[in-house]
Amino acid sequence: MQPSYVDPIDPNKTIIDRVHNLYEGIDTDNANVLGTLILCSSLSIDFMMLYILHSVSKHKRYYLYFAMMLFYLVRFVIQQLTTLPLPNNYKFHNYFNVPSLFVRYQVFGDLYPSGHVSVPLFFLQSTDNYLLKRFAVFQLFYQSFIVTYTRSHYFIDIVGGVSLALNIIFVSKWLYSKLQTLYYSLIISILVLHA
Repeated sequence: MQPSYVDPIDPNKTIIDRVHNLYEGIDTDNANVLGTLILCSSLSIDFMMLYILHSVSKHKRYYLYFAMMLFYLVRFVIQQLTTLPLPNNYKFHNYFNVPSLFVRYQVFGDLYPSGHVSVPLFFLQSTDNYLLKRFAVFQLFYQSFIVTYTRSHYFIDIVGGVSLALNIIFVSKWLYSKLQTLYYSLIISILVLHA
């Protein structure tokens, strides 16, 4: 079993990701295949993020703004406190030089938790369309596959991204409903006092 990461200074320090090992024997060096898979991943994330921004405004799902901001804030704090090394054979690059609005192709080491798997979960919350919900579920699995296939994330990053996103969505819905109730209570109180 090949480790996913071996410390270049101390080879005894390793990280083993058995999901990465599932892809052993599969050609992961074909630039055209990798480029196409990554391009589809990036375009999908761009589409989902733009749809989320449109849908939140149109359908007044403002808790999603709060949820996404909270997710990326918590993610930032976690990444500042815990830095994981990039897996060996990292292959998530912009092979075709196609720009993306929301996907960074540079190597930042922002592994845990994965933002790639959070976007489909936020997208799932932003739509009532049956086909788009199915697309979101497909994207959750597709993004998970892409980031492990290209070794741009460990499997634990995916689990962490899904867990954090689901918890933040739940908390955001609850908190938004409480704040909305408080807001309307204050408005009613002000109107009653002035009457």
